[in-house]
Amino acid sequence: MAAPPFYYFPPPGPYLRSSNIQRPIPPEDPELYPKIMRQIEYYFSDENLARDTYLKNKMDRYGWVDVSVIAEFRRIKALTDNIYHILEAIVDTSTLQVRAYKMRVRRGWKKWILPSNSQPPSS
Repeated sequence: MAAPPFYYFPPPGPYLRSSNIQRPIPPEDPELYPKIMRQIEYYFSDENLARDTYLKNKMDRYGWVDVSVIAEFRRIKALTDNIYHILEAIVDTSTLQVRAYKMRVRRGWKKWILPSNSQPPSS
């Protein structure tokens, strides 16, 4: 029995868009990326973070949240199950920072860190 194929999709960014690396087929819906971006920007908005304890608990001590956490949110899952599409959708947002497979609020992220998340991981 042969092993299933393995595909590597590096995180999106300007270097990826200009390279010859093959990426997954773009979505058929041209509005998919804007829909994903608006939804994730809402998740990280002051309005939502003021009451969203779950998302704040998923932040590390620097405010970063893994994209896999966001990919499991019901409204994101309704749009796509492709993490690459999620990352591609938010790469140009002005309200979030994206590094590798993590994202956080661009400005004011420190105010959302819960005290339990501010401790370094124990060894």
